[in-house]
Amino acid sequence: MKKYAEDFTYFLRLFNFYLEYFERGCPQVIIYKKEYYDEEFTEPCYSTDPTNFPDIINAKNIDYTILETLSIANRTEDTRLQFIFYFQVLEYCTYYFLDNNIKKELNNILKRPDINSKSKEYTRNILENLQDHFNKYRNDSDKMEKIFTEYIAYDDIILELLENGDYFCKEVEFDGGLIIKKLFNKPEEIENSNDNMLSTIRKNIERIRNVLVHLREQRENKVILPTPDNDKKLLPYLYLIKRIAEKIAIQYE
Repeated sequence: MKKYAEDFTYFLRLFNFYLEYFERGCPQVIIYKKEYYDEEFTEPCYSTDPTNFPDIINAKNIDYTILETLSIANRTEDTRLQFIFYFQVLEYCTYYFLDNNIKKELNNILKRPDINSKSKEYTRNILENLQDHFNKYRNDSDKMEKIFTEYIAYDDIILELLENGDYFCKEVEFDGGLIIKKLFNKPEEIENSNDNMLSTIRKNIERIRNVLVHLREQRENKVILPTPDNDKKLLPYLYLIKRIAEKIAIQYE
């Protein structure tokens, strides 16, 4: 036991692991996180400004899978899992994404009065349109980039950036070596930025997600270790991806 004296929580996790290994459903030792961070972050909320809370909400139906994923993400207490769940909303919308021009063209074809008698011709047109779409967006990153530009605007997430402005104006280095580049040089730049910043934000979010899922950055072998300090450092980007996922969920069809 002496070798675990400096990190007794490691022993407890090890103890829990072997209890569960031999006895499924065995009672576990609950480990509470110790809050010892120097830096505190603010969770942005529309209702802090009464003018942002409408008297009447113009609600629309949201895809059930997206709604359920958002619900699970909101209920999950683990910061890393929350981030991954919100990213899954982006992935889901990306997977089923079709360019608006393609949608319009396909709808026009399906409305043709002679579509039944010329089914072969129109089928070929549909396939050609879909082929053009998939050639244009060959990978998920390209499609997600389009999702960002079509479904959200910079003003949609400016509150999340302003509330923790100092954080986004410096490099973020996680325990494990992964470094996320800063978005701005100084907080004053946040209000003067525009939709061009969305691409950089998307890249940072995607990079964080890849490391959380695969445990390392593929090219640099850098990681985000599962430490309490890293959970804290993730929070501003968690607040950001949460708002992005919500905005896209509302706009997605």
